[in-house]
Amino acid sequence: MNKILLIIDDDAALLSYLCSNLERHFKEFTIMSAENGLRAAELLGLHPVDILITDLHMPLMDGFELLAHTAKNYPDVTLLVMSGNDSAEVIGRLTPFQVARCFFKPFAARELLRDLIGEIEDLRRFSGGRGPSGESGGLAA
Repeated sequence: MNKILLIIDDDAALLSYLCSNLERHFKEFTIMSAENGLRAAELLGLHPVDILITDLHMPLMDGFELLAHTAKNYPDVTLLVMSGNDSAEVIGRLTPFQVARCFFKPFAARELLRDLIGEIEDLRRFSGGRGPSGESGGLAA
């Protein structure tokens, strides 16, 4: 059974680019997508997601609400974040969710894809735990 990677972003072009390229690179993953946190929460209830990659600023349910929902209800899901704001406040708000990695905008889609591939390859080398080191903490930028 394939592992499931769920990508959430309200930027349709970026979402499509990431999904198609990650699908090509990781044959052992089923790549799913959602345009907002509310739809992502529905998908989490229907599918056993292994890795979740989310933007923070989206309509209906933002990334912080989605992270809180996921951490509470699906604690084994590995969390990765994309954000246009690298302020101490944002980083502080992410800390309780044990985010494995945060990718800060602006970034070129190709650079983000390269970094995501590297992070996912690191994550799949380890079983258990939520971070690439197998530990249950740590926000890496």
